[in-house]
Amino acid sequence: MITLVTGGIKSGKSSFALNLSKCYIKKLFIATLEAIDNETREKINRHKKERDVGWETIEEPVDIVKILKSNIDNYDLILIDCINIWINNLIYYNINMSEQIDNLTDFLPMYQNNAEIIIVTNEVGQSIIPIDKIARYFINCLGITNQKLATIANNIYLLVAGIPIKIKG
Repeated sequence: MITLVTGGIKSGKSSFALNLSKCYIKKLFIATLEAIDNETREKINRHKKERDVGWETIEEPVDIVKILKSNIDNYDLILIDCINIWINNLIYYNINMSEQIDNLTDFLPMYQNNAEIIIVTNEVGQSIIPIDKIARYFINCLGITNQKLATIANNIYLLVAGIPIKIKG
């Protein structure tokens, strides 16, 4: 089963995803955020404290599929947090975006029966169109990725002001 959790920044997505995972025993958290400064280190530490002791964490900014392939049979639940940071990383490291997105969306449906998969992402295209070309590219890439993930997801939740709204499943 694939569950996509989406919403705006600070809408409660990560907390909701953690709440969905409470009944599982063997859990893997794939973190895409890199500790590049004090702010990101603090955010990583805050997120680690929110997780109970049943979690193993792997920090992987780029090759999510590699981590999934080597771990999908070892866990009851895998939580990927988050796709928007992953897209940012792919842009930053100048990695083939289409190939990575296709690898992920091709892999997940084949192995969804091996483990419950929860994916956290952001909705960022509901506001002013940025003047900056790279910001527009990011929004477009994330929007396309979210659409592809939504197509393969069994369940989708949209978080608005901390309130989950089930929009698929």
